[in-house]
Amino acid sequence: MERDRLAPVLRLRQLARDTALNELAAALADEAAAAAVVAALEAEIARETDAAAALTGDDTVVEAFGRWLREARRRLGTAAAARDAAEGEVALARAVLAAARAGMRAAEALAEEQKGRARAAEAAGEQRALDEIPRPGKEGQQD
Repeated sequence: MERDRLAPVLRLRQLARDTALNELAAALADEAAAAAVVAALEAEIARETDAAAALTGDDTVVEAFGRWLREARRRLGTAAAARDAAEGEVALARAVLAAARAGMRAAEALAEEQKGRARAAEAAGEQRALDEIPRPGKEGQQD
């Protein structure tokens, strides 16, 4: 029997698909972590803003809150940018996975086509062998 020349291609395509799937999972985890940081910062800013609104302090308290709020918003901007970048990585990982899956499907289809041709060739060979078997009562007759 002939060696299956597509087996290494199928293994490589499967490896590419599995790697892409793992990279998507990692990107999704990074995106979730970045989104959690943004949500936590937004909640902290809302909490501190509510607390500051209830304060009856002097200008120093208000100034301290203003400085804190500027820093908190800066951290929020950085976290939001990280979240946006993580979303971009997820989109890229999804595209890579889709391409890897398409490559896998193409290799599988080619392997199936190759198997079909091999089965057809085997059946044709069997038919030729059957055709060559002399039939009783046919020997010696001219066509």
